[in-house]
Amino acid sequence: MTLPPIHRDPLRQTLDQSDRATVSMAAAGDEFAEMLAGTLALPSGQAFAPVDVRPPVMHDDGLSPRHNMPTVAEPAHEIRPLAARTTRAYETTATQLPSASMPTGDLATQVAMYQEDQLLAHPGGDAYFLNDHVMGSLAAVYRPDADRSLFENRIGKDLDDVGANLLNLLKDICEGSEFTYVAEDGSLQEGKRGGLVSTVQRLGEDLLSGLTFGAYMPDGEQPPEGFVDSVAHFFKKIFYEVVVKDALVGVPQSVINIGKDAAFAAINLLQVVPDATIGHFEWGRTLTTTIFDNGQVAVDYLTDIVPGGPAWLRVHAADRGNGLGAPILYNLNTPEMGLADPRWATVRNTPFRKTIETVGSLLGDAAAGLLISSHLPSASSDQRTP
Repeated sequence: MTLPPIHRDPLRQTLDQSDRATVSMAAAGDEFAEMLAGTLALPSGQAFAPVDVRPPVMHDDGLSPRHNMPTVAEPAHEIRPLAARTTRAYETTATQLPSASMPTGDLATQVAMYQEDQLLAHPGGDAYFLNDHVMGSLAAVYRPDADRSLFENRIGKDLDDVGANLLNLLKDICEGSEFTYVAEDGSLQEGKRGGLVSTVQRLGEDLLSGLTFGAYMPDGEQPPEGFVDSVAHFFKKIFYEVVVKDALVGVPQSVINIGKDAAFAAINLLQVVPDATIGHFEWGRTLTTTIFDNGQVAVDYLTDIVPGGPAWLRVHAADRGNGLGAPILYNLNTPEMGLADPRWATVRNTPFRKTIETVGSLLGDAAAGLLISSHLPSASSDQRTP
């Protein structure tokens, strides 16, 4: 299998250090929703920019390429090009993830990076302690040398992951849960997903704002001025933000996140059994970690590629800039990191990730098409009754 080459964009974009806001996975849906709506609509108030949890690593040019993404609440300013780099900044990361010491571009390295990204996103990995922040830093969450020979350590870790995923489930029902990802400078950052209740609330606010032609406006949004702007506001709110962004993109993403949390909590609870039995032996601990860590990665992958999932959105996204990036091809040609686009802000989009997500998403499209067509009445069937 030939993997697509890594394209490195010499014109990576960044913002001044003062432009920071809360990360929201709903913003990725906003970007894709614009493509679905067929127009470059005005951005919503959902901001998307990394939140610093440790000091940024500064490069020679004094810029940190991934710490500050353009927010969608206001236009980007002082966007400056970065010089092309021949190596990834996170190859010398202080987090000491396995991929940091592996050969650049190697398939095994790309697989390791994908596994790391997935295990950092949700509690459950045996070497990933996502709830342990040391002095406000996420640097210590990956601890492969943690002592798992003790019964209480193994069972305690499993039950802690169960509780963390159940807590995330409650958060994703309401305002959204937090997650961890690898930034381009090698640091671990925190982001936040969009919750179901907050998405439905936003849908109601957008609907009310549209029906009142802007007489009611959600917090942080500017009301329309004049008759023409009010009419345009009505169509934008009702047919774009309510139907596409909130109903077709936001709600499904929130439901998928809730399903993930429940699935991971069940996996972590199931792991208690082997950890309490064969976990007394080193071979048993190794076998259990391999099976359950890989199982969690597999579940995360399958829920990413379903229609409406984050991987599915990236695969079907188009370039909004010059209009030349068609869906599927645009994702395949994105750089591994450094793309100033919130849809790719929290993933390391290696050729391996692009390949498996593209193939899986297209197969999901085909399966969905077959499912729909199987429930449609056949044109050749006789619908008459005696």
